[in-house]
Amino acid sequence: MSVVVASVIGMDARVTFITLAVADVAATRRFYVDGLGWQPELEVPGEVLFFRVAPSVTLSLWSREQFEAEVGPVQSGAGAPPITLAHNMPDPAGVDEVLEAARGAGATVSPATEREWGGYTGYFADPDGFRWEVAHNPGPIGVDLLRAAGVIPPDDTEDDENDDDIAAFDAAMAEEGPTIPWTQVQADLDRQ
Repeated sequence: MSVVVASVIGMDARVTFITLAVADVAATRRFYVDGLGWQPELEVPGEVLFFRVAPSVTLSLWSREQFEAEVGPVQSGAGAPPITLAHNMPDPAGVDEVLEAARGAGATVSPATEREWGGYTGYFADPDGFRWEVAHNPGPIGVDLLRAAGVIPPDDTEDDENDDDIAAFDAAMAEEGPTIPWTQVQADLDRQ
């Protein structure tokens, strides 16, 4: 048996870890594990939590102190951290259910609303202020991501109830182009 090693020039388009620096790992654990019901793949109390969020992607929630010792100082100040994480759902009702579960876990929630780009999204902030977008994205990319994640069947093109949503999304993109009202999302969260 021979092993073939691919020669890679540069970096392929792939993310395997997303690491967020958190102020209090115990509070973060209470939110994600006790509140949202996630199961850690690895847990070092007071240091780090790993959650497998996709077959090849792990979310790492790492003690800010240890993060800064390795990576360097973390920016801080008023406003939201300059990142959002997204969780797509197959329909608007699922978006509302996830947002309500996050509220029950102690999150600050910005209610979902119909967006001008054709989707339905809301946001919540975890204990460290990281914003999670919970979205129903009826466009082709949203549907493809749900299929890839196994949330909707991989081949349901004959009776796809999202076909009308996809067509409406495509028409809106062709007419108006992609627009996301981030300032409105931030204003909604700041009022909470």
